[in-house]
Amino acid sequence: MSEEYHNKRKFFGRNKGKSLKPSQARRMENILPKIRVQDVEAGKVDLPQHFDKDQPIWLEIGFGGGEHLAHMASENSDINFVGCEPYQNGVASILRHIELGDIKNIRLHPSDARDLFDALPDAIFERVYLLYPDPWPKARHAERRFMHPDNLKQIARLLKSNCELRLASDIPEYIEHGLEKICEVPEFTEVSRDRFDPWEGWFRTRYEAKAIREGRTPQYVIFKRA
Repeated sequence: MSEEYHNKRKFFGRNKGKSLKPSQARRMENILPKIRVQDVEAGKVDLPQHFDKDQPIWLEIGFGGGEHLAHMASENSDINFVGCEPYQNGVASILRHIELGDIKNIRLHPSDARDLFDALPDAIFERVYLLYPDPWPKARHAERRFMHPDNLKQIARLLKSNCELRLASDIPEYIEHGLEKICEVPEFTEVSRDRFDPWEGWFRTRYEAKAIREGRTPQYVIFKRA
């Protein structure tokens, strides 16, 4: 990746954590190149051509350790999945799930989701997940939150009509922030029935279980694109 491409926009957050174990490094070297989304730098990605089957595509932005994404892909063989995650250790984690589960319907963009957005055509996704995004709790950092009108306008462009953006967070302030910012994007309307009730098929990750143990209450919000 060229330095010019890497630095074309600011990225806030971690890209690397602990040194990878030999098994993780092996997967990064041998598996990731086969399932990595191609042509992002060129600015024109033909996403359906990355998959073996022509079927609906769902996106998860910031998949963390990949538990939810791997579970959803293994349970929904009739859906193709794309995951974006810039954190190297998270990418290494999902590669383990993919290898051990022999999961065929996941493709990865191991970098900033916004770069992928720029390279995609309109109406490519039928569902988008944003699960437990970094809350950036300090007021001076609020503009770094992913629920920002610029990003939401891109997601609206990439979603097909009547399809959904699903948000989950254990930070009440983030939920309120998201509800405020979604109002600036008229293509979206909230269709949640109960924000404290997970949607059908929800998979509880280790992060969410920890949040509940520590007394935080998750909320689940569904926005539909007009």
